[in-house]
Amino acid sequence: MEEEYIDYIVKQYFKDENYYVKQESSGMNNTTKFLCVGDKKYILRIYESHRDSKKVNYEHLVLKELNKRNLSFNIPKPKQNLKGNTISVSIDEKLVSIAEMIKGSNPKLHTTKQFYSLGKVVGEITKELGSIEVELNPIYEPCYELEKSYPKCPLNKVIEFCIYPSNEFENEREYLKELSRYFIEFQEVIPKLRSLPHQIIHGDINASNVLEDEYNNISAVLDFEFSARDLRAMDLAICLSEAISNENDDKVKLENMRSFINGYKEYIKLSIDEINVIPSLIMLRRLDVIIHFLVRYKDGISNNFMSSEKILKEQIIKAITLCKWVKSNEEKIRRIF
Repeated sequence: MEEEYIDYIVKQYFKDENYYVKQESSGMNNTTKFLCVGDKKYILRIYESHRDSKKVNYEHLVLKELNKRNLSFNIPKPKQNLKGNTISVSIDEKLVSIAEMIKGSNPKLHTTKQFYSLGKVVGEITKELGSIEVELNPIYEPCYELEKSYPKCPLNKVIEFCIYPSNEFENEREYLKELSRYFIEFQEVIPKLRSLPHQIIHGDINASNVLEDEYNNISAVLDFEFSARDLRAMDLAICLSEAISNENDDKVKLENMRSFINGYKEYIKLSIDEINVIPSLIMLRRLDVIIHFLVRYKDGISNNFMSSEKILKEQIIKAITLCKWVKSNEEKIRRIF
């Protein structure tokens, strides 16, 4: 069955070539398979969380424009199938795409050099994305428009879940109660965010979506699935949320952030108003992830290696840990800029 499933997809891209599946893995949202066709290696992505071709078309148009630029790092180049499209459909009607594999490995971000390199790449991609236009309107709303992004789970329902969780989340009750306060506070910031600079962003830059070379330099940015028109500073905030999500002490967290920002500033200079809301945007990243996986939990959508309930519980712990730290260090974060 598995062989038939993959064969159905591969034959949409290649005529008679022999191939084999080298290995496979899954991200939080999609399934990835590694294909060897002749002497070339490809990444085959199966979209698990939606079947909206407009979303994938937008992603591929952004990549098409970026591939025209002389970037200092690599990005995916979706392969056209035999009909000239970059999107195909599996036997069970899931959307799929293929791109040549890019060399490199996912970094374990723990040195200031790595964060500096990542900051430079994020600054460069922010600069380039700020100068491109695509013919389609973005499908995803800006991150802060939580009501529009998750119509099935509006903020009042999220807050209600946090205050009155179901029995499965009894052990997380105190964490959820505290998270409800962060959601309430964030609502007050939204009007200010709407007036700040906007542009196309990547939307999900993290260690699993970048590659590094043998010298620990970030050499590729992957997975543009969540590209949208959003706050210019949002990709920076997403990365900073990762810089402080580890278990390092405060000094190391701040040094990692400083290294990242020093690299970022080689390409982008944020306004004072943007800098002032960075702490809120760092927290927004984790709050948005909570809603994303709360929706998947309510819809019963798991992935191949973890239940939706377990994923949500892990994200709750990550969110509360990060939000508490950011609230305690807001001014220190702003002073780094």
